[in-house]
Amino acid sequence: MHRNGIITEGSSSNVFIVKDNVLYTHPATNLILRGITRQIVCQLAKAVGLAVKEETFLVEALHQADEVFITSTMMEVMPVRSIKGQIEKNYTIGPITLKLQNHFSQKIQALSKTTSTH
Repeated sequence: MHRNGIITEGSSSNVFIVKDNVLYTHPATNLILRGITRQIVCQLAKAVGLAVKEETFLVEALHQADEVFITSTMMEVMPVRSIKGQIEKNYTIGPITLKLQNHFSQKIQALSKTTSTH
């Protein structure tokens, strides 16, 4: 979804783009869901040395993005393969998305081990 051309979020997810090895997502304001998965992904990205910019970006940035993914509790870190509509673009599942998927999975597994032993 977008508001006046600024990408905000999905209907129940947060949107991330990667451009030139920098991760962008809308800042956590009253205009988006402040998803827990979004927060964890931002922390993981910083922990693995990725630059994370929580700033607004325009719909057109989707066309220029190297990678796009969404996050939510149900989907965790889900690559976007294509966008249709005002912007038409196909994406490959990029290395940053894969890295964050793997780190997120490892974190969830570690948390589930911790909670199952208590």
